[in-house]
Amino acid sequence: MSGTLPGMGQAKGKVARTKSVPEPIARAFRDQLRAYVDEHHDGNQTAAAKALGMTQGHLSALMRGDRKVGLTVLLDLRAKTGRTIDEWLGLGAGITESTLRAIVRDEMGKP
Repeated sequence: MSGTLPGMGQAKGKVARTKSVPEPIARAFRDQLRAYVDEHHDGNQTAAAKALGMTQGHLSALMRGDRKVGLTVLLDLRAKTGRTIDEWLGLGAGITESTLRAIVRDEMGKP
């Protein structure tokens, strides 16, 4: 599943762009992603990337922090793995879709 949240102003066939998550949360995401690759794919980035529907280069860039994590990546990972966005961000339970929408609106400077 790739796309935008409902009501986020999706143009015809285009995915809304969102800013990346703040660095402390991005760091936690990278830790979670590394742990996922280690746990489920014995550290094999190529196998993990294939299972997650991305290239090994993209996965590696996410893990190094060279590529920022945004909403689209999080939604794709949630759909592919069944892990919640909270889990990917290392936050535990508690982020609802409406809260996530509010965070994205704030980052985009929209009311």
